[in-house]
Amino acid sequence: MRKKAIIISLCVAMAVAISGVYVLSSCSSVKSDEEVVTLLSKLKADEMFPLYAIHSECDSVFVIKPYAMDFAEHHAHIMMSDGLKNHIEYVAMANEECCQLLFVRNNEVVSYAKVERTVADFAHLEADAYGAEDKLFLDQNRDVKENKPEAPISAERQAAIDFKNKNAGRLRSYLGTGNYVHAKQLLDSILVNYPNDPQSNFAYGYIAEMEGDDSSAKRYYQKSVSIYDSIIVSKLDVWNDINRAYTILYMSGRNAYLATLDSIRELRKYSSDRRNWEAIENMRQLGLSIKHKGVSFGAEKGKPFD
Repeated sequence: MRKKAIIISLCVAMAVAISGVYVLSSCSSVKSDEEVVTLLSKLKADEMFPLYAIHSECDSVFVIKPYAMDFAEHHAHIMMSDGLKNHIEYVAMANEECCQLLFVRNNEVVSYAKVERTVADFAHLEADAYGAEDKLFLDQNRDVKENKPEAPISAERQAAIDFKNKNAGRLRSYLGTGNYVHAKQLLDSILVNYPNDPQSNFAYGYIAEMEGDDSSAKRYYQKSVSIYDSIIVSKLDVWNDINRAYTILYMSGRNAYLATLDSIRELRKYSSDRRNWEAIENMRQLGLSIKHKGVSFGAEKGKPFD
């Protein structure tokens, strides 16, 4: 009986060993893009870098962190071979010293890279999907982050922000009731100290539109979108993207607004938090109920602050 148990144990051990060799063999056929690793190793610390700088042939980049064995299941829309799926799962499980990058175009993998965390550590990112145009920050410790650390806010700027937040209710009331004289007075007092506030520029555009000055409205809306663009580059926040899309609604119409929200979803850069997806979907449903052609086409009047 003891002899039989030993034989069974040996058979099990051989089976495990053989399966291990098979997994390693299947994984060895997947080649890492060493050019990507080289480019990452040459990036300067304390700088933002666009993802297309490390691979120019993709439209999105996916990050597989250590122990993310369910990556392929959560991103079933990505077309890849079974061999690559097995390899990704094996490396995620067996090697916590590296992260894996998938470079995708039209939902199909065009390249793969295994990156040691000492070269560039992607493990602390909040999301696992980014557009090729997105920029990330590499700090002195070679940690990759969504946002560049913000410089300390001056006392003057902080005072302007506090003033704006304190008076947000008054501004909303003025705009909602059509009291544009008082609304502009309040906005002037905000913009004199905080000229690059995207929401205040949007509000000024809305007032201009309500007063029939589409040219000025478009100019303010464009400035608001431009400010959001600069903010989004340095700070990944779903509400900045949503507010940018909302400004596009009043500048270019509902179709442009919906297309902007859809592009955020397609890039999947907020996929790590379900609440972000719900916020985007809720705003999309809201957009379907708003009839607005945009000032570029002769807007249908509406009140965004009702």
